[in-house]
Amino acid sequence: MGHAKKPLRSVKLDGDPGKISSTVGLVVCPSWLSSTAKAEWKRVAPRLTKLGLLTSLDRSILAGYCAYYATRCKFDAILKEGGSTYVGVDGRERQRSEVRLLVDCIALMKRCCADYGMIPSPRGRMSFPGQKEPLDQMDEILDRPKKKRPIQKGRGIP
Repeated sequence: MGHAKKPLRSVKLDGDPGKISSTVGLVVCPSWLSSTAKAEWKRVAPRLTKLGLLTSLDRSILAGYCAYYATRCKFDAILKEGGSTYVGVDGRERQRSEVRLLVDCIALMKRCCADYGMIPSPRGRMSFPGQKEPLDQMDEILDRPKKKRPIQKGRGIP
């Protein structure tokens, strides 16, 4: 008899079982982000959505990037005001701990940026939704239609 058909609403909610379903469109900015992070979200999210790179599944990754961005801005302000070094109790000049934290924050931001193609080198290796993959020369050769060769009499297996 076969399988019972699923209601149309269930089919739409489940999506294509062979693919990860995600909601494409406006992804809401998390309320827990700081004002600086929210400003970065408002700057970046529409551009990523337009490229088809931002879905509801990516919300936490982008929120992490925006939080790292806000933290970076905070460390930049601290270092601008106080400098990158201080004199320790032994009289020697030492690097402020904020410098290391800033470097770590930039590395984490860069990792998030690479996932979204916000850095030029990874962007070249990415394929965007709806974009045809560029063919290399070997692909073009293999995709050419094969020519039928005429059968010559007296050759081949009888």
